Amino acid sequence: MLRFLPSIKKLFAIFFVALLFELGFEYFTSLSIQYLIDDAITPRNFTVFYALLLALLVGGILSLVIGVWGDYAMSKMTETILLGLRSDVYRQTQTLSANFYTRYRIGDIVARFSTDIPTVEHALIQLLSVGLLSMFSILIGSVLLFTLEWKLSLIAIVGIALMFLPQKLLSKRAQRFNEQYLEVVESFSNHMDEEMKAYKVIRGFQLQQAMQKRFMKQMQKWFHLGVRKRFIDSNMERLPIMMLSVTQCRYSWRRRLSDISRSYDGRRADCVLFGF
Repeated sequence: MLRFLPSIKKLFAIFFVALLFELGFEYFTSLSIQYLIDDAITPRNFTVFYALLLALLVGGILSLVIGVWGDYAMSKMTETILLGLRSDVYRQTQTLSANFYTRYRIGDIVARFSTDIPTVEHALIQLLSVGLLSMFSILIGSVLLFTLEWKLSLIAIVGIALMFLPQKLLSKRAQRFNEQYLEVVESFSNHMDEEMKAYKVIRGFQLQQAMQKRFMKQMQKWFHLGVRKRFIDSNMERLPIMMLSVTQCRYSWRRRLSDISRSYDGRRADCVLFGF
């Protein structure tokens, strides 16, 4: 996929700038709440109050506009990569030997377009919209936390490490279930292709009951694999959230022990930590 980078470098630059602006505005909003309370509301300083509100309003509008701009760049960038992948797969099918088409069914070949490409599309969207944003959020947030309160930074780093633990433990099992699930989908596509082409033979020899039994057997296998696959996927999403909750509890306990809530820097660190 690296060969597509020269053709999308301008789109990636636009998307990257929009991502950084969105992330910067997010942390600006988290930190400005503390300044709004301490420097504007408590001392009744309306100059600072209106200045902060104006900055938040302008920043919010710019974040919305630049975010839409970045979403369009990400969509065009993703479709450019997918177009290149589809073209490569199609050109590859034109150069394959006749022996290849005798060894593989039509459904297996068509599945490369109908099943595999959408999987790549989902992975790209997750990488661009979630992966990069989370990575830069962690980096910037860690730097701010170390600047404000190093003890809270250590707690956050441990929590982040724990969030990746379920992914490490369940990734191989999730990959195995996903491969088996795709094999069932391909097998079903092949059987349906055979039945559609041989419908005269099936009716002539009255094979409808046999075809229905085979269909129900495939559906049962599809059902059980789907349950296992989605159960593992849901755990891979739920367990990191649980780890994050444990980290927040540990943070609250540490905050009470050290009485960070009475410290200005500690309160600012609070805003940064929960702005992740």
